[in-house]
Amino acid sequence: MYVKKIKLKNFRNYTEREFEFSNGVNIFYGDNGQGKTNVLEALFLSSIGKSFRTNKDIEMIKDGCDSYEVTVFTDTEAENEIKITYNKNKKKTISISGIYLTKMGDLMGILPGVIFSPQNMSLLSQGPGERRKFMDMAISQLKPVYYFNLQQYNKIINQKNAFLKEINPKNADYTLLDIWNEQLSEYGAKIVEARKEYFEKLTPLVSDFHSYISGGKEKVKIKYISSCDSDKAAFYEKLEKEKTHEVERHMSLVGPQRDDIDVILEGTGDIKKYGSQGQQRTLIIAMKLSELTVLRDVTGKTPVLLLDDVLSELDDTRQKLLLGKITDSQVFITCTNPENIQNTSPAGEKSFFIKEENIVF
Repeated sequence: MYVKKIKLKNFRNYTEREFEFSNGVNIFYGDNGQGKTNVLEALFLSSIGKSFRTNKDIEMIKDGCDSYEVTVFTDTEAENEIKITYNKNKKKTISISGIYLTKMGDLMGILPGVIFSPQNMSLLSQGPGERRKFMDMAISQLKPVYYFNLQQYNKIINQKNAFLKEINPKNADYTLLDIWNEQLSEYGAKIVEARKEYFEKLTPLVSDFHSYISGGKEKVKIKYISSCDSDKAAFYEKLEKEKTHEVERHMSLVGPQRDDIDVILEGTGDIKKYGSQGQQRTLIIAMKLSELTVLRDVTGKTPVLLLDDVLSELDDTRQKLLLGKITDSQVFITCTNPENIQNTSPAGEKSFFIKEENIVF
């Protein structure tokens, strides 16, 4: 599957624009702040229903307008049009070839996509929440049911946490906690199981890609760290064991909402703490290439790869190594100067010069 065309209406700085793409490499270049990243954002929105830059759809509406509309056209017959609209009344609709979806999770896996942007550096520089977000976005595209389980789990854990904040430890009624813990063990165990299965596939790929990009100079080990079990009974038993402590501390202490990813660079240690910016960037590239590979192998679809202003910080050698690994993907790249990319990119390239709302091909 590849994206043939995208139409934007009142999206970010675009009033009404249309782009037709190559099935190979598509380069958006021009000065900063002209709208290059907005196109990639719209493509990613069509992939998972969410932006990689904001949690608020209203921020994607062009100033002075009441709604936005993004329409993506693919090369497939059954799923050749993905349309997302949102208005200031907080109504969002998603349709596939004219058929409206009742759940956003039904969009997952239709157009697999992987984004690599400067914001991805927060995977290592920020807390575990960013790394859990990485897992959740990737697995949801592999297994739409994972997204449903995650939604149900988050709904219940939020109810439980609100209760724990108000509960009096000296006069606690555990009835509601028992009900919530039973539900959390059901959905939580499925989430942990899916994450473990994902990392069984991801871990060796990250190691191989990292070694390749670093020219064999660095070795890395990545590991999924969980506070709970993928077995429902064992999960529930741990919740019950920690119940008194949770009441005393007014917070949930067990569950996938506390999971993390551990990354050790040989000779350096925890790359999150001791790795250089270059080492961290190399690792994240390896993680993203691995994410793309797993998506392709499991779904049978080749994901679109979105590279937002990341190649500019790589030397020529690493640019060539990276671009050499994505020859079978449709790629969208933003940059300020396309010359180096044009000299190293695979065939099938198409360039777009972006200047505010003026586009030159």
